[in-house]
Amino acid sequence: MKSKLNASYTVEAAFILPLVFALLYGIIFLGFYLHDHTIMQQCAWESAFYGAGQLEDPDESEIDDYLRERLKGRLLVSSVSQVRIEREKEEVAVELIGEAAVLNYARNLIGYHQRTDIRVKRAAPYPCQAEYVRKGLVISEQIKKLWNKKE
Repeated sequence: MKSKLNASYTVEAAFILPLVFALLYGIIFLGFYLHDHTIMQQCAWESAFYGAGQLEDPDESEIDDYLRERLKGRLLVSSVSQVRIEREKEEVAVELIGEAAVLNYARNLIGYHQRTDIRVKRAAPYPCQAEYVRKGLVISEQIKKLWNKKE
């Protein structure tokens, strides 16, 4: 007598496993995309503060060099295609435009068409010198009080 084998598990797995792998790819890519977006935001913010907080006014090339040094080797799936630095009367604005690399098969998978561009703009106002001096004096007084309490 021949035994009969059910192949329903194999057929179900053939339908479900590609969907599971596509979902895992999407979750992993989303994590990489959010990582790069956050790194680009932070670097734009730091560069804007660098440009606004210097005693002498750095030009755009110095701010761009600082930005590129901060970004070097930190992006996972993205690249920066354009950097715009605007120095206005009251603030320094840094804008980054980048593109996240998506695998080609993922673009064709089930009509996958997501936005892969990353656009970040951060601005930092020029600080008031008198405000810096006042805050410095307040902080130094607090440190002196803490120092005196220790002794």
